[in-house]
Amino acid sequence: MKKNALMLVSMFVVLFTLSFSCNNANDADTTSEEFEQERMDLRADLNDARANINAKIDEVQTELDNLRDQMANNMENANDELKEKWNNAEDELEDQLDELEDERDDISERLDEIGDATEENWEQFKNNVRDLLDDIDDNF
Repeated sequence: MKKNALMLVSMFVVLFTLSFSCNNANDADTTSEEFEQERMDLRADLNDARANINAKIDEVQTELDNLRDQMANNMENANDELKEKWNNAEDELEDQLDELEDERDDISERLDEIGDATEENWEQFKNNVRDLLDDIDDNF
């Protein structure tokens, strides 16, 4: 009787251990799948943000080109006040272009780094990227 009870307890322990091991393997698979999905989603968000910034860069560049054409065609007839306004507007547009290009470079850098992110450092990396994307949304 004691032998049967001991055998039943041993079988229960073995079955429990096997069951626990299988569940952990399934959990690990799920975690890896979730990690890969989050990585793909974040990559898509970064690509979208970069496309939006590129469109904004094109827009600002066109505005700057138009301003420069206007300045070139009318500079000799413009008074000092108008020349100063044009120069200030040109400086502001150039600064805006520089900022946009810096943001685009930051996004490109994060896109390069996303492949190096591991499950262990993912949350911190993802939060840093989300902060960057939020800052970009706030600025532009």
